[in-house]
Amino acid sequence: MAFKEAVFLLLLFQTLNREAAATHWTYKGVEEWAEESPDCAGKRQSPVDISEPKAFVAPPFLFKNYGLINVSLQNNGHSLSVRLHPQQEQQRPRLAGGGLSGTFDLDGFHFHWGSEDSRGSEHLLGGCAFPAEMHLVHFKENNKTAPNPYFCRYKSVKEALKYDDGLAVLGVWLVPGRDSDSSAREDLGGGSTSDSDSKSTTRKTLEDDGTSDSDFKSTTRKTLEDDR
Repeated sequence: MAFKEAVFLLLLFQTLNREAAATHWTYKGVEEWAEESPDCAGKRQSPVDISEPKAFVAPPFLFKNYGLINVSLQNNGHSLSVRLHPQQEQQRPRLAGGGLSGTFDLDGFHFHWGSEDSRGSEHLLGGCAFPAEMHLVHFKENNKTAPNPYFCRYKSVKEALKYDDGLAVLGVWLVPGRDSDSSAREDLGGGSTSDSDSKSTTRKTLEDDGTSDSDFKSTTRKTLEDDR
């Protein structure tokens, strides 16, 4: 499926509920989630509807090692999940800048889409959804507030979840390009699960036009204001 990126990139600082129930859930009745889990009563919740008064132009992001990377693909019956291949872990793609409090290593990325283009993305812009959304999940390289940051390096997403600033999820809204293949959506949306090894050029989606260096910048058009 050919996609072109939307002009908005959404930066999410995500604190996940580590004790979430294994029951089925939807985005209906979001305002009632706090009745089941007090953690859902905060100001940094998902999904997010970005409105113009709370949006601003952010500093550029700095991407490193976002070239051709080895990944493993999995259709888990719910989404297309892309994880770094073990041989890629020694040279993980990294994200910095953009208002982040440090450097974050890529763990993997996944996609959200729907049966209709009008409700595919998880997050909204002015109440409107996009056909699809990609989430690139990063965990913080190390804890700069610790006495010795070297020994507090987060080695995985699981470890980073223990800290409020442990994760940075970069969301990219996607819209179909002119050469989109409608059958690809059906292939991805199937209920069966599968695994495969592949290579992914995340750079092509994220880089600015004309940039060829291994370290490159991509300007976020709008990002959610930290309203804590």
